Amino acid sequence: MTRVLQVLGRSTGGIARHVAAIVAGLEGRDGLTFDVAGPPDIPVSVGAPLLPVIVPDGAVRGHRGAIEALARILRTGDYQVVHAHGLRAALDTGVAGLGTAPVRIATIHNLLLPETGGRARARLFGATEGLVSRLHRHVLAPSRDIADRLQRRAPDRSGRIEVLHLGVGPVLRPRRAGAEVRRDVVAVVVGTGPSYDELVRRAHGLGVARRVRWLGYRDDATEIVAAADVFVLTSVWEACSLAAQEAIALGVPVVSTEVGGMPELVTDRVSGRLVPSGDADGIARAVAEILGAPELARAYREAAAAKLLARQFSVDVMLGRLRDLYLAEAAVGG
Repeated sequence: MTRVLQVLGRSTGGIARHVAAIVAGLEGRDGLTFDVAGPPDIPVSVGAPLLPVIVPDGAVRGHRGAIEALARILRTGDYQVVHAHGLRAALDTGVAGLGTAPVRIATIHNLLLPETGGRARARLFGATEGLVSRLHRHVLAPSRDIADRLQRRAPDRSGRIEVLHLGVGPVLRPRRAGAEVRRDVVAVVVGTGPSYDELVRRAHGLGVARRVRWLGYRDDATEIVAAADVFVLTSVWEACSLAAQEAIALGVPVVSTEVGGMPELVTDRVSGRLVPSGDADGIARAVAEILGAPELARAYREAAAAKLLARQFSVDVMLGRLRDLYLAEAAVGG
């Protein structure tokens, strides 16, 4: 039996769903078995025993406690492999695992850039990217631009850094018909985050608040996305957005900012629309274009789905690579 510990920091549901997909796809396969260490309020059922550990979002406070908790788990858990998700979780896990047996693997899902987290925090956390690459036997990146940056930070570890797209899990099947979900809704915002209150105030200031539904966190996001005519992603930065991949899998055309790894997922005017970051008018035109041309929307959907099912975004390929990695590294040992 090969015991693997998955470690999660505080995150939105996307990374937790990715971990849940790993557990669902690999538990019991070739003797693999999983535990998950993470915050007790994870919004997704991860399908494995959850060991409570809170990796803080901040740069300093709370990390010592997380490292000590992880070190205790690693000392007593008889794990052969530990796989951390996210920069902060990878840093704390890497330090906690020093001198212990498990082979350390990290997936760096996102980068902290000045435009997303502020210049000071980006500089501080950016300095840890090379350290994280050296603390782990393997480092996985869900997009090419993340891998390139990590390789620049730690060129001596470049051979241990690889791109592994996350892929989406089993085929998503909405439980409700689109018409039932849509009713009179014009625009829907699902989820919460640091910009939530500002977005609500801006909608009121622009006089469009009555045409927007602010749903907050929902566990029926599949139905909401599947009922949409278009999925819009306006991030300042993304890897290969898992939310956008899920929209494509549900047959919804994507309009996105042309940032990070999104061009790896969507080709502009072939499988969706890409617009420069910050170009609100461009986003509006792209949305109007898709809403006004059903045949074009269908062509985008079909091209995007074909690419999503191709090898590079296949969930089976992702699970197969992780299976091989876990088993090979467990056999070699730390």
